Amino acid sequence: MESLQDKIAKRAYELFQARGGQHGYHIDDWVQAEKEVLKSTAAHAGQAKPAPKTPPAAASKATPAPAPALRKRR
Repeated sequence: MESLQDKIAKRAYELFQARGGQHGYHIDDWVQAEKEVLKSTAAHAGQAKPAPKTPPAAASKATPAPAPALRKRR
């Protein structure tokens, strides 16, 4: 099985070739390849959709805990 780093390196090289082999953009190619490969990997793993969050309205309806009673000093 191809490692994640191998997939990124392969895609970065494809981007380099698509630009005509112009040097000086290796970091840009690597970052773009990372984005593409990680997005693709997440989609294949079923992680493309984030877990649903609690709506803000439901969170605001929660009753806060009562404040502790303060004792008076004598």
